[in-house]
Amino acid sequence: MAKPKYNYKSKEFLDQIESLAKKGLTDKEIAFSMGLNPTYFSEKKEAVPELSEALTRARVQINAIVRQKYLSIGLGGIKTRTVTRRKVEIEDGSLMDGDVIQETETELPPNPSVLAQWLFNHDEEWRKSVIDGKKLDVTSNGETVGVQLVFADTPLSDKDLEEIKNIQNGNSSTEEDSTDSGIQET
Repeated sequence: MAKPKYNYKSKEFLDQIESLAKKGLTDKEIAFSMGLNPTYFSEKKEAVPELSEALTRARVQINAIVRQKYLSIGLGGIKTRTVTRRKVEIEDGSLMDGDVIQETETELPPNPSVLAQWLFNHDEEWRKSVIDGKKLDVTSNGETVGVQLVFADTPLSDKDLEEIKNIQNGNSSTEEDSTDSGIQET
């Protein structure tokens, strides 16, 4: 039997795996980086708990950083700085940064869509109010017509419901819909 390529429990190997995982690499990418077959790497993850723990530890750390940055973008207040410099041509024809012409510092406003997503994922009361405010299936006289999300306050017409039933049953659309109105054959 051939000698394994790595000592999968060694501190050096686990540190290298953790470092790659902290860079955001997937298991498959880590395996290729280490010169391993992804399937073999997956099997080793199952067999060597230390390997799985190293990956989990790294991903928990990176997730915390990403979550923190995401929330700070949502809350706004991040300062951005823009510096405009005059380029100066020197004797050899190359350009060199010259004097600062303009320097501005702005603060990003809060991002409502990020905040709404954060609340939806982390606040049970918010999520319930959002879901309760939307119609989650299409019904007609108490009969479920299809599994689809409808985010509108107006009910579907009988014609729309019939068309949905036809699509679900594999029937073609009505005759008036069967030709493209914008394209004519010559």
